[in-house]
Amino acid sequence: MKVSRSRAPTTIPNPISLTAPLVSAPNAPQLSDLVAGLGRLATPPWVDPVIRGLSDDSRIAGPGDLFLARSGDPASDRTHLAAAIDAGVAAVAAPSAALEGFVSDRPVAVLAIDDASGRSWVGEIAARFHGRPGPALAAVGVTGTNGKTTVTWLLRQLLQACGVRCGLVGTVAIDDGGGERTASLTTPGALELQATLARMVAHGCQAAAIEVSSHALDQERVAGVPFRAGVFTNLSGDHLDYHGSMEAYAAAKRRLFEGLDAGATAIVNAGDPAAASMTAGLAARDLRFEVEERDGAPGVSAASEIQGTIGGMSPEGVDLRIRSPWGGGEVRLPLTGRHNAENALAAFAAAMTVLGETGSSAAVIEALGTVTAPPGRFERVPVAEGGFTVLVD
Repeated sequence: MKVSRSRAPTTIPNPISLTAPLVSAPNAPQLSDLVAGLGRLATPPWVDPVIRGLSDDSRIAGPGDLFLARSGDPASDRTHLAAAIDAGVAAVAAPSAALEGFVSDRPVAVLAIDDASGRSWVGEIAARFHGRPGPALAAVGVTGTNGKTTVTWLLRQLLQACGVRCGLVGTVAIDDGGGERTASLTTPGALELQATLARMVAHGCQAAAIEVSSHALDQERVAGVPFRAGVFTNLSGDHLDYHGSMEAYAAAKRRLFEGLDAGATAIVNAGDPAAASMTAGLAARDLRFEVEERDGAPGVSAASEIQGTIGGMSPEGVDLRIRSPWGGGEVRLPLTGRHNAENALAAFAAAMTVLGETGSSAAVIEALGTVTAPPGRFERVPVAEGGFTVLVD
């Protein structure tokens, strides 16, 4: 970046704390409304521009944007800050370490974020920009090594069968209530996620089923999303190239449940050895589910509030009997495999948690008999004849 010698540059020394009140204003809010309490603004000069967009990619940032530098590497952040400012953005924000010695020859507002805040500030700013859509939705976050896609896919179907319009964020697709589109990540970045939630609210959704990957939790992509419930499916060796160890991988998954408040529910697969570590010591309600192959089979804990018994299984489906605090019943689940019985129980528990006192367990169980698998997840392909079954997984 070229530094002007003819006028005073924007620099970081002598920052002041922001104390402006927060105003939820999704349509072109002032910068001070978005960043109150999140950092310090550089002076001089201090301007309070109208923010017309958010960007964390300097290649597409433009006039009117607030650019958020969030790579975590100060040298890389400074490079992207310079490119964004050259593109004419109205303001930039970055961790304090990235702004040490930073100089710009353009009059742009610069926000220094406390380095200890991680990346949660990105989600918070995005939530504010979009008018905090999260509280308007009963959001359910689903994490685990396997089953996330199926549980969210089933949950959306169950809620919509019960008259609750539900959006979807996941590996296979994103549905914001206005139509489906192909997803690029299991859990999108905070800016895209909050924009998607805002579109769900605009399209009349009342709930959201969200896959939450360990990468997303580690990178705080779901910051600013107040989950009504979190679901844990299972834990096995995966993504160790990123997390480094099973302990770090499990700790990343646990962050979903650490973010639940006392009024939320943690729904966990009691049959998985990591279940107890996900919810130990948390404020949220702990709700456990478990599947057994037949009545009285070893390994099913009497402490599991939601129990499923597999009465029979074939390529066409699973005969499943459900017992729960809300009531029970039997259903022919049109998905095969024990793992899908577990996925169905998780979706059932999440649906009942969202529906609350107005929910009918009989209606949800009946809806389980009509669900379809997500594309490519033990998906059954109809075969006209031949006496065999084709599954895509």
